[in-house]
Amino acid sequence: METKHTPGPWERIGTMVRGPYSIRDGSRPGGLIADCGGYYGPEQHANAQLIAAAPDLLDAAHEARIALCDLILTDDRRVFAKALRKLDEAIAIATGEVMSMQANAGINRSREAASG
Repeated sequence: METKHTPGPWERIGTMVRGPYSIRDGSRPGGLIADCGGYYGPEQHANAQLIAAAPDLLDAAHEARIALCDLILTDDRRVFAKALRKLDEAIAIATGEVMSMQANAGINRSREAASG
């Protein structure tokens, strides 16, 4: 997918979001994407985390759209399960949270049923 924005991955550093490291030598941080500063509370950190996840969320949404079209046209549930995993990962990145083992196990069982 061709993009017009700074390619990911983006990284949250405090309340700032930076692009990828220098391509030349990898030693310098990438350019500033956003600064959610001001009052440095939990909301600003969450905003920065959400912005940093934008490339992953866009990629997952694009893949999910393709998978849904494939599912409608071919009824291939494996493609749908793969897109669902990618959406789960992107949401986890955006929220800065890791799903609990219990919730994750339930999702995995649903995916196995869908791909079987």
